[in-house]
Amino acid sequence: MPICGQENKRRIEALMKINEVFTVPYYYDEFACRCGDCRHTCCVGLDINISRDEYFRMMGMETSPELRDKLDLALKILPDPDPYRYACIAHDYHGDCRLLMPDGYCMLQRERGEDALSLVCRYFPRSPRFIVGPRAAMSLGCEETIYLLCDDRNYEYTSRELTFDLDVREDTDENIDTDYFSRIQGEIFECLGRRDISLSEKISIISQRFNAPSFTPEILEKFVELMSDVYEDLTDICLATLDNMEKGHGLEDVLGVMPDFDFYLSKMMINEVFYRQLPYLEGEVRASETAYIISAETTLLLQLINKCYESSMGEDGLIDMLARFFRFTNQTRFDHNIIAMRK
Repeated sequence: MPICGQENKRRIEALMKINEVFTVPYYYDEFACRCGDCRHTCCVGLDINISRDEYFRMMGMETSPELRDKLDLALKILPDPDPYRYACIAHDYHGDCRLLMPDGYCMLQRERGEDALSLVCRYFPRSPRFIVGPRAAMSLGCEETIYLLCDDRNYEYTSRELTFDLDVREDTDENIDTDYFSRIQGEIFECLGRRDISLSEKISIISQRFNAPSFTPEILEKFVELMSDVYEDLTDICLATLDNMEKGHGLEDVLGVMPDFDFYLSKMMINEVFYRQLPYLEGEVRASETAYIISAETTLLLQLINKCYESSMGEDGLIDMLARFFRFTNQTRFDHNIIAMRK
């Protein structure tokens, strides 16, 4: 969800209801939260910020004594708050939201309904984006999004009239060359969507087409070390990978469990580009850097899978590993850091 800090000049106006026609991926209407069946609930581990209005609304609502005790501990004001990034969800010792119940449901939603939730909690993994026009993307940090992409359909788009209640709207960048943006993104989508070549061949074509620098083994190892230090949810996988960067048979095991994994992962990379609004990077359309990001992200993921995946983990184990990885790319400054690492 778009969350605003004072430094972000593209984010404007508070407290608005957005009703527009959005471009959405083909599976958008099929999404339904897995609720208590979710193995990677968004209540665990993710840093969720809320606005000042949301904070006082949630703190002031009438609740049962049990919920009030939990809610008073679940939210904390940030050290340097502003109206849009005012407070955050305070996790317990285990990294869980204090409102998360043992059955996987939210105590606040169960007692007060969906409208009582913060906007981030209400909409995730859906995320309205406006940099290049109204788009509603879906984060791969949600395991259900990954399951929805593991089918034989091509990655396509459609239009939907959608309504979002937003405390902050991301403003469209009027300086962007939308034709150039659409052409670059379209070429990437077309290549990744091909069925006649492997994903590695697609990445090679994209890298050559946009003159992207090589993602070297040295940078790969350095970045895995960084991941192990800064993102606790991937530490075990990263350390196992660093133990021996050369050996591994996980990709062979994956194909035994999911024969069309190469095509599914190609669709996931299309989803990543769409969700993160690439090739838009820090105020500019950057084709070469985007090609490098795609190459680096794919290489990283395949390396982790090759070293750590085992056939005994099954399809669910693979989805778990993917969700953990994509939470890292979606919820951190992955694009910025992977580019900075090469310099």
